[in-house]
Amino acid sequence: MAADHAQGIAFFQDLLYDSTDIGLLQNQLIKMLQLTEGIPEKIMMDKKTASIMEPLVKELHVNVEVTEVLPNIQEVIKGIENSI
Repeated sequence: MAADHAQGIAFFQDLLYDSTDIGLLQNQLIKMLQLTEGIPEKIMMDKKTASIMEPLVKELHVNVEVTEVLPNIQEVIKGIENSI
């Protein structure tokens, strides 16, 4: 899932059933970058995601900030969980 922190909106999401396939997860980052037609100035990720994406991030020269709190993402996830 990707969200614009400044605007507080989610602009990309793809719910995956098998989150252990690292190639599939990295492909989601590529799909998000294609959707935005470029590389954002900064992408915030949690520690686990940053670790999984590290090879791709280095290759694409993406500026990543590792953070424990992703409020917009957590809000969307809570909304999904509450609607189930």
